Amino acid sequence: MSSRVDWKAVAAGAVVAIAVGVLASVVAAVIDLPKDSNGWYVFFWIDIIGAAVGGFIAGRRRLDTPLMHGALVGACAYVVIAAFATTITLVSGHAGPGVAQVLFAILWLALGGTIGGWIASWRGQRARPSEQ
Repeated sequence: MSSRVDWKAVAAGAVVAIAVGVLASVVAAVIDLPKDSNGWYVFFWIDIIGAAVGGFIAGRRRLDTPLMHGALVGACAYVVIAAFATTITLVSGHAGPGVAQVLFAILWLALGGTIGGWIASWRGQRARPSEQ
């Protein structure tokens, strides 16, 4: 089992997660959701699902370490998504996220990516013939 990070696999998954996250951020900005709206939960779950899909992609490429690669997809994607979303928020005249919000979100997106990596591993094991 190799513990080396395949950054190409992480990048492939992160591209998908970033595309989903940036699209969700743009839609949220266009519909101008108030800060106290429950609609933010919908967009946050969309980001987590995007991280899971990206984690699945990375996990399929690295079936020996799918969870690590999935978590890295979620974390790396969050950095880009957060930068984009914070820029939109600041330009529109609102305050940026707090430290607790950032830590909470990065952990959730890493969890989403990990779940995607787990699903890739599970499907990969089902697809392989039994070695017994």
